[in-house]
Amino acid sequence: MPFDGVALPESRNRLAGWSADRQRLFFTTLAETGSVHLASNAARLTARSAYRPRTRSPAFAAAWDTALQLSVGRLAAIVFDRAINCSKAVSGSPSGAGRMTAC
Repeated sequence: MPFDGVALPESRNRLAGWSADRQRLFFTTLAETGSVHLASNAARLTARSAYRPRTRSPAFAAAWDTALQLSVGRLAAIVFDRAINCSKAVSGSPSGAGRMTAC
């Protein structure tokens, strides 16, 4: 999914910050996972820092909204597939998260 990045004045002159490459990685991961924290980690920035350009830049906010809409569709398809193919969570894993097994 292509995101070209948005010019953000406050990060223009900084080596760290929301560069076009980091934005692309953030929005791609956000579209895949629906998680701001996972997307921020992928871009090697904090989730807190992601909310600043979202409130200051309409283009950044629009890309964010688009990525979330794509994630909802993707995640809904995964849930539907698991329901149709009778997958169920198995509890008791050491990490506390259930793993999926077929019925």
